[in-house]
Amino acid sequence: MASSHSRKEQSTVAKRMEILQRLEEGATVNQLISEYGLSRATIYRYQRNAVAIRQAAENRRRNLRKKPSLVHDVVDTRLRGWVWMRQALGDTLTDSILQEKARELHERFGGPSNFMASRGWLRSFKDRHGVHTASISRQKTNATELDKFEENLLNMLSAENVDEENVYNINETSVMWKILPQKILAREGERFLDCKNLRKDRVTVALCANATGTHKLLPLFVYKYNNPRALKHCKHDLPVVYKSQRNGRMDEYLFNDWYDNYFKPSVIQRQRQEHREGKVVLMVEKCMLFEKAQEDPYFKLIYLPPGSTVTIRPVDQNVVTKCKQVFRNKLLLRALQHAHGVRRFYAEYDIKDCMDLISGAWDVITSESINSSWRKLMHRSRLDAGPETQDQDCLELISESIPLVGVTEWQEQCEAEEGTWLETETDGPFDPSGMGEVETEQMFRDLAIWAETKSDNIRLHANVLIDYYNQKH
Repeated sequence: MASSHSRKEQSTVAKRMEILQRLEEGATVNQLISEYGLSRATIYRYQRNAVAIRQAAENRRRNLRKKPSLVHDVVDTRLRGWVWMRQALGDTLTDSILQEKARELHERFGGPSNFMASRGWLRSFKDRHGVHTASISRQKTNATELDKFEENLLNMLSAENVDEENVYNINETSVMWKILPQKILAREGERFLDCKNLRKDRVTVALCANATGTHKLLPLFVYKYNNPRALKHCKHDLPVVYKSQRNGRMDEYLFNDWYDNYFKPSVIQRQRQEHREGKVVLMVEKCMLFEKAQEDPYFKLIYLPPGSTVTIRPVDQNVVTKCKQVFRNKLLLRALQHAHGVRRFYAEYDIKDCMDLISGAWDVITSESINSSWRKLMHRSRLDAGPETQDQDCLELISESIPLVGVTEWQEQCEAEEGTWLETETDGPFDPSGMGEVETEQMFRDLAIWAETKSDNIRLHANVLIDYYNQKH
């Protein structure tokens, strides 16, 4: 029995190594899903734990049998204290939240460079300290509850005579707004800035549209600074609804402000323009905990079941993902077409440019695509779906410079990382003036690039400032 278990375990490691090798050779995630019969999340987990998998394979080849040791004492101690504090507050913790927090603590306090917060490490941590986490699968709503929700929704719309034109859905998502496909562009001879900081700098974008796709509201854009330098002269003329929050995420206050001061007026204005009226329904996720928004006789909030699938989250069904794909294509194309290379592009690219790209991507999403995403929930026939959103022109221009296979993998990797961000907490110092650590570092990098083309005297003074900043940090 033991021998059989050992062979099975070795086979599993070999299979994981084979998948990692295929990814390095250029195979796409979709190809691997088809060939190996694995889920997308499993393959992404193999990518994240690549170092641990390779180490396991090496150990087996050498027949090493070492007992696990505690080599991450700082992370272990601080994570244990953080978990106790969160549990005392009554918060629900998942494995992904603990892994994200462990990686954050490792970055902040240092430790072995190969620390991955792998699932094996997490299991040992939970066993050592008796920590129990919530299973995501247990949080999902079962099929019977989903069917009941759909039936109740359709009955309510019929009983209260709510037209599909007046049924809306809002869904939020995380966006790593500075990340480019590093490996691909590195082959073009470009040198890159600190990728770790680029990945940490994220925004929250919320998209809202009605069930027919005929009314798309401006994207709600949440960033961590109230007055970024890039918005100094244009904050009141933006292509998005801009809000600030210290962690760059949506909260109850921001949602209520958006709901009362933007959503309602926008819908009322549209009804007047089209000489229509009627009750309006907005569907939001229950897990967002936006309980205090005041309803009136003409507006009703409907909370989606916790853990609901994309089938009953219309705007999240292909629409959000497609919008982010178009955004990244536009971002990549702009970087590739920059006359002075990616390094200069980064020096000039700011949060206002990100807003413009997000807005442009949202404009590309067709009403037919949005209409199609509501098909299952509204029990429409497939014939009503209409054509899908296309972004071929942008992709064709990108393909002239780099392989589209790598672009697809980059898109998928970004989506996987962003998917866990909204579930986690971050803490640490915050600068309300809008000049935090990441933006300050970016300012000094911009200064260095700008000074390269100036006189010796200007370069000297710039270097003095840069050296002084580096000594202090």
